[in-house]
Amino acid sequence: MSQIVLEPGAGAGTTNVLPPRVPAQQRVNKIAQRYSRVVPASVDSIRALPSVPLCLELVASVSVGVASSVLVMGRLSWVTIAVLTCWCVAVYHGGSPGLRRLSAPAEALLRGSSLALAAGALLVAGGAASAPETSGAVTATGAAWLVASCARSVRERRRLPSRVIVVGDRVAVTQAAAAWRTTSAVEVVGVHIVEPDADTATMPSDILGAPLLDYVDAATVDSLQADAVIVAPGPGLTAEDLSTLSWRLEDAQVSVGMISVLDAVAPHRLCPGRLGDRLVVGIAPPRRSAWDRSIKAAIDRLLGAAFLVLAAPFLGALIILIRMDSPGPGIFMQTRVGLDGQPFRIFKLRTMTADAEASMRFLLETSNDGDGAHFKIKHDPRITRLGSFLRKNSLDELPQLVNVVLGDMSLVGPRPATALEVAKYDTRASRRLATKPGMTGRWQVSGRTNLSWNESVRLDVDYVDNANVSQDIGIMMRTIRVVLGREGAY
Repeated sequence: MSQIVLEPGAGAGTTNVLPPRVPAQQRVNKIAQRYSRVVPASVDSIRALPSVPLCLELVASVSVGVASSVLVMGRLSWVTIAVLTCWCVAVYHGGSPGLRRLSAPAEALLRGSSLALAAGALLVAGGAASAPETSGAVTATGAAWLVASCARSVRERRRLPSRVIVVGDRVAVTQAAAAWRTTSAVEVVGVHIVEPDADTATMPSDILGAPLLDYVDAATVDSLQADAVIVAPGPGLTAEDLSTLSWRLEDAQVSVGMISVLDAVAPHRLCPGRLGDRLVVGIAPPRRSAWDRSIKAAIDRLLGAAFLVLAAPFLGALIILIRMDSPGPGIFMQTRVGLDGQPFRIFKLRTMTADAEASMRFLLETSNDGDGAHFKIKHDPRITRLGSFLRKNSLDELPQLVNVVLGDMSLVGPRPATALEVAKYDTRASRRLATKPGMTGRWQVSGRTNLSWNESVRLDVDYVDNANVSQDIGIMMRTIRVVLGREGAY
C-alpha cells in the first residue's frame, strides 16, 4: 500500500524533477531562519504588517476621502476625521496586531462603510454634529470606499496565478489538474500520487504536464516555489496521512488545503464546526439576508436613478437617430419574466425592424444558433444598420435603467428571459427566477452570447445562490471592461 512518503527516495518508479534551489533564495531563507530564532516576536509582528499595495490603498483612499470632504464643506471637520477613522479600523483591522490582507476585501469595505455611516448617524442623533458636517463625512466615506474598491479590483486582476502541489490518488489528482487547466488563476507545479497497492511500473512521469513528485516536504515546496499544497480526497488517503503531511509542512511558508465537493457553495456561506467528534461544515441558506437585500435594493434605485439622469440627453439623441434610421418607434418594449416568475415590460432601444417580432417564430425554427432554451442568431437579418452599432456597444440596454428604478430589474442579476425561454426551463434553470434579472451579470462579463446554454445557466445559478453586494460591485466594474472591449456582443 502506497502512502504519503515519509522519507525521500520511497516512491520508486517516479522521477524526481525538482529544480535546483536558487542560491540567492537559500541565503534569504537562512537569514530569515536565523532572525526568527533570535527575535521570533519581531518576525510575527512583521508578518502582521500590511503589504505595500495595501498601505498605498489605505493612504490613497483616506486622502481622496479627506479631499472630497474639503471640496463639499470647504474645510475638514472633526466628524469627517472620526467617521473615516471608524471606516479604516473596520476595513483594515484584522483583530490581531497590525493590519492584514483581507480574504473578502469587498465585504470588509462594505462592513467598514456601514460602520462609518452608522457612526455619523449616531453623532447627528446625539446632536454632536450638524447635518453639513455629516454630509461631508458621508462624502468622504463614499469616496474612500470607491477608491479602495477600485484598487482591490485592479490588484485581484493582476495577481499572479497560485502555484499548487496536488496530493491524492491518480483519478482525484487528474481531475483537479484538468479542472485547473482551464483557469489562469492556478498553476499545478507538481503532483504526488497516493494509492493503495499502486504499481510503480505503470506510474506516469507527469499528470497533464505537472511532474510526479517522490516526496512532499518543506524543501519540495521551497524548490517549486509553491503557494499551497492541495489534497484531493480519495480512497488512498487516511486521516493519519493528512496529519503526517501537515506536520511535515508546519514550518513551511505554504498553505495546506483540501478539495471539497462544495464547489457550488461560496466560502462566505460555509461555517466549519464539530458534531460529536466529527468535523461538520455548515452551509448557510443560498438566499441573501434581509440586510443584504436592502442594501442591494438601495444601490439599485440610487445608482439607477443617477445613471438615468446622466444618460437622459444621450438616450434622447439615440431615439431620434433610430427613428431616422428605420421606420418605427425608438423604444422597444417586450414582456420578460422577472422575480418569482412575474412578468414585466422591459425597455430597450429598438435595434431591429418594426416587424421583427412577427418573423421570430420562423427564424426560431430555421436559423437559431443558440442551444437549450436560448434563442440567438449571430447574423440576424432583422437588425438595422444603427441597431448593429448599438448592440455591439451595449447601448440598446440603457433604457433598462427605467426598469431598475421601477424595481422590476436590478443592476446586476441573471439574464432577463422571455416567456418562451422560461417555458423550456428545467428545475435548475428555474432557479434563475429566484432573484431579479439584471442589466449585467456573470453571463455578461464571462462571454455573453458566446456562452453555451449550460454554461450561462451555471453562471446565473451560481450568482443567485452565492452573490452578495461585494460580488455585485466586482461584476459592475468588470462590465465596463467587457463593454469597451465589445466582448461577445452581436
